Amino acid sequence: MCRLRKIAGLALAQDICHTKKSIAFLYFSSVVHYLQCDYTSSLKSLQETELLIGPEYCVAALKGHCDHQLGNFEKSLEQYEIADMLHKRPDDIHLVHLRMGSQLIDNGDYKHALDVFLRACKSRPTCKTWLGVGISCYNLKEYDKSELALMEANSLDPEDAEVWGYLCLLNIALNRPDEFDQCYTQTIKLKLENRQLMSVIKDKMMQSGFAIPIIEC
Repeated sequence: MCRLRKIAGLALAQDICHTKKSIAFLYFSSVVHYLQCDYTSSLKSLQETELLIGPEYCVAALKGHCDHQLGNFEKSLEQYEIADMLHKRPDDIHLVHLRMGSQLIDNGDYKHALDVFLRACKSRPTCKTWLGVGISCYNLKEYDKSELALMEANSLDPEDAEVWGYLCLLNIALNRPDEFDQCYTQTIKLKLENRQLMSVIKDKMMQSGFAIPIIEC
């Protein structure tokens, strides 16, 4: 990645010597800044690009990624929605859909998130896209659909601790203690890093009277 950044920077410097700020120059500059983790400068170049060419998928998507990295999640969601609605965009916009859907879940807009993740599953089904479907359906209390989606996610990546974590929540909701024990064991063995999810699991366990299973080393 460092070598790529250096090559991109050299190419950009050479372009500056021979041309004015063309559309290509501005967009290439924004990409270089993004690769250098200078998201504020990248956004500045993207805004200049947008003034020249109007709404374009590549610009809106990269603006969304910059805002996401800066923690400006509402702005990033706005850009992802623009990118998603543009007619001239690639069929597969996996990262845009993942980040957009996750932000919608964080906002509590589960129906919209479900639509985004289902479309993502059609273009490129992965563990994370099916997990998004499962989380959305779980929060909509569509437990049968949630279970199907989470099982699909699990089949694609049986070592994703977050999938096992949501299977824990699902089994608590469905009052299935034996299945919960198995899922909780896997969640612990795979060292779930999502502390917020683990906190929710423990709260639901206390509310529902589920005991912590004995985990064999």
